[in-house]
Amino acid sequence: SVPIVAAHPGIFTVSANGVGQAIATDNADGAIASATHPIQIGSYLIVWCTGLGSVDAAGNTLATPTVTIGGVPATLIYSALSPQYVGEYLVAVQVAPGTPTGNAVPLQIQVAGETTLGNVTVAVGGPTKALFIRHRRCRIR
Repeated sequence: SVPIVAAHPGIFTVSANGVGQAIATDNADGAIASATHPIQIGSYLIVWCTGLGSVDAAGNTLATPTVTIGGVPATLIYSALSPQYVGEYLVAVQVAPGTPTGNAVPLQIQVAGETTLGNVTVAVGGPTKALFIRHRRCRIR
């Protein structure tokens, strides 16, 4: 027998094995948030992931995910299918004040009662004043 679930999230990683540095990009310049380019508190991060479940006609996820960085909930901007890659989702969040800083801060997504494992990380730096650049075909919720 095989269990059927509404969603089973997973975050893509640089190592391509689901462990370590997330493929999570700085919305301002598209760079992966890494030790050499940490995402700043207050900035917008795009998390590249899979398994977020059903979407509406516009590609937005029906279930609303929760993203935590270092255990601190990030502010959700949108959650939708990627316009470029089949089966890949983009989750945009703003890094919240109080998020821990460091080169390997745990990054997790919870959706439809399922949570990613705690073995994916992102580099987080100090605070900044950031603007959100809205990408084509993405909707703000």
